[in-house]
Amino acid sequence: MPTPFYDDLNATLDAAWRLLQQGVPDIRVPAHVPTLATVGLDGKPKLRSIILRALDIKQRVLTLHTDSRSSKLEEIRQNPAVSLHVYDAAQKIQLQLSGQASLHLDDAQADAGWRASRMLSRRTYLVHPGPGKPLDEPGNGLPQALAFRAPSSTESEQGRAHFALLQVQIETLDWLYLAHYSQRRAQFHWTPEGKLQSRWLVP
Repeated sequence: MPTPFYDDLNATLDAAWRLLQQGVPDIRVPAHVPTLATVGLDGKPKLRSIILRALDIKQRVLTLHTDSRSSKLEEIRQNPAVSLHVYDAAQKIQLQLSGQASLHLDDAQADAGWRASRMLSRRTYLVHPGPGKPLDEPGNGLPQALAFRAPSSTESEQGRAHFALLQVQIETLDWLYLAHYSQRRAQFHWTPEGKLQSRWLVP
């Protein structure tokens, strides 16, 4: 049987935000690594896993980090409409979120995101060549000296030029409870003026 809040739209939305919020600090929960979907430059959908770094529930903004050399940046510049997917098997809950993405590379927000990054995370931005580029042999693109350790603060600063902060303002949140019985589905949509429209859907 569903938890009582699943029969209340407002409580369901609160629970959806809590599920996402748990993913910011906790690497053990599925919301920590949502799937991001963009429209590729070839017009085809593109999917990749990406770590959730922050969530501002009041503003409905998700914050993620990425390499500025990644193909997703040009895709977002061409079409900022993106979607994210989370499935929590333990709770039997699926979230589909869609909204508009914005990029921050050389501003105060990007600087703050870089300063807050752990050294092991910064190591990601020291790969050469950039993500998705061909290699002559198997490898991860990191310098040999960093193959099995995090960089020092000084070493990591070379990666700042490749760091980008990605924010997504959520316009629609689709919540689905995938139990064997008593399934529920709800959709929450915010108008351009910020007005919330909530409704139940057939699962």
